[in-house]
Amino acid sequence: MNAHARHATAVEPSPVPRPPSDTVQIAIRVPREWMSKADELAARLSRPGVTMSRTDAFRAAIASGFDALADEAKPAPAKPSKPTSRKR
Repeated sequence: MNAHARHATAVEPSPVPRPPSDTVQIAIRVPREWMSKADELAARLSRPGVTMSRTDAFRAAIASGFDALADEAKPAPAKPSKPTSRKR
């Protein structure tokens, strides 16, 4: 057994699904209060045997935010055109 094998520990799979491998990593700055909100949300979303992380909470909030923003950004319905009257 080599030195690395002696100290290696088994990594247990996370109970929280992680994003697929086609994701990209980003780094953003957020207001300090968002960190507390993410921690609170993660605690509320956690269930026995499934612990949500702060990152999971941010990921869920961003996904929900995209949906909400897309709804807000929908173009206004086109106004019906005025019927043209034909005089004979």
